[in-house]
Amino acid sequence: MRKIPRPSLSTKEILLTSIANYQDKDLIDRLKSAERELTEWAEIFEGNIINNTVHTINKDLCIPQNVSSNEMVNIYDDKFAKKTGPGRELYNQIKNSAKNNMCPFCGYRPVDSLDHYLPKRKFPALAISPINLIPACLGCNKKKGEGAPTTAAEEFLHPYFDDIDDDFWLYSEVLESVPITVRYRVMPPETWSEIKKERVKNHFKKFHLGQLYSSYVSEELSEKIYILKIIFESGGSKAVKEDINKSLDSFRYNHKNSWKTALFKALADSEWFCEEALSHSIEELLM
Repeated sequence: MRKIPRPSLSTKEILLTSIANYQDKDLIDRLKSAERELTEWAEIFEGNIINNTVHTINKDLCIPQNVSSNEMVNIYDDKFAKKTGPGRELYNQIKNSAKNNMCPFCGYRPVDSLDHYLPKRKFPALAISPINLIPACLGCNKKKGEGAPTTAAEEFLHPYFDDIDDDFWLYSEVLESVPITVRYRVMPPETWSEIKKERVKNHFKKFHLGQLYSSYVSEELSEKIYILKIIFESGGSKAVKEDINKSLDSFRYNHKNSWKTALFKALADSEWFCEEALSHSIEELLM
């Protein structure tokens, strides 16, 4: 998971911009009168995020007075997210906020759209709240679905608020078998609270990150294994480990809990990989 800057936009700005071309005066008046309530819900939501109490939000109450759930959803779908909608420029502003256009939920695939942290149909008062709108890839968007947490541990990480990269928590293991197989796992530090540990584990499981990262290992190694075999043949396992550690330093500097950091740490720590595996052919290693 990657932390990204929260949007500088306000709920009011998104609301007023998005409804600018409505013609129904009654609807316009009702929506404008709901602005303060929508802003208050955004503030309540932020407090819940910070205190890990998002699961306590009552979805039956999370709807503005005098505005229907469908009307709030329509603002998002037709006036904010739609490419021809008056709010689309603001939509793009949030969508483009992810560093290197990388999905903050998985930290690897490119951003495809905005996703709601809490689903807009179940929590319509937060349908256009900027802190409820997260840049996401298509895969993570689908994995997250329309569910909502029922416990603190089920609250997946929020890219605007949760910064978990002060410590190492993502690790991988090289299995001593050919072809090379790498498994990823979450190992939070003991200094973390139990809730934080469970949230990270559930985030990893919810978005199927172990399977995702493992699926990229073969491609990554196919670009590296040839040169490692040459290094092994000329300098042995010690030279191999030194080369792997150089790559590891670079990946760790960029992001200490990236799947590549975890992969190269596991390769460097694996005596089997550095000494025995490289005696096999490339075809055997990457079958």
